[in-house]
Amino acid sequence: MENQNQNQNRADAKKKIGIFLIIIFVIGILYLLYYMFFLKGYEETENAYIHGNQVSITTQVSGVINEINVQDTQPITIGTSAIKLDTVNYEIALKDAETKLADAVRKYYTLQNTVKVNENNTLTAKANLALADKTLKRQTISSSTGITSKENFDTTSFKYIDSKNTYE
Repeated sequence: MENQNQNQNRADAKKKIGIFLIIIFVIGILYLLYYMFFLKGYEETENAYIHGNQVSITTQVSGVINEINVQDTQPITIGTSAIKLDTVNYEIALKDAETKLADAVRKYYTLQNTVKVNENNTLTAKANLALADKTLKRQTISSSTGITSKENFDTTSFKYIDSKNTYE
C-alpha cells in the first residue's frame, strides 16, 4: 500500500506540475499578447537624451507681440507666421516718414523756384549793368563836352556802380 500511495502521490504531483506549467504557459501567452498590443510602442526612462536640431529664432525688428501662433517644440516651416506684432509704432513711424518726405519734396520745389528767381534776378542785373554801362559812356562823352551837368554824370556813375555791385 505504501507503494500505491507513493504512485498516487506521484501521479497527483505530476498532475499538479502539469497544471502549473499550463497556467504558466497561458500567463506567458497572455503577457506576450499584452506586450504586442499595449507595451511595444511605449518607452520609459528617467535619463533620456534625444539628439536633434534646435534653431533659435531672432527678430529683425523689435515690438510688442499681440499673438503667438506656435506652441513649444512645434516645427515651423518657411512662410509660417510664428508671431504677430503690434503695428501701432510702425504706423506712427510710417506717417512720420511720409511727413518728412512731403517736407523734403516741398523744400526741393521751393529751392527750384528760388533758383529760377535768382537766375531771373541775375539776368535782370546783367541787363541793368549793360544799360548803366552804355548810359555812363554817353554821360562821360556828354560831360566832357559840357552838354550835361556834373550832377547827371554823378547820378549815372552811381547807377553804374550800383548795377555792377548788384550783378556781382
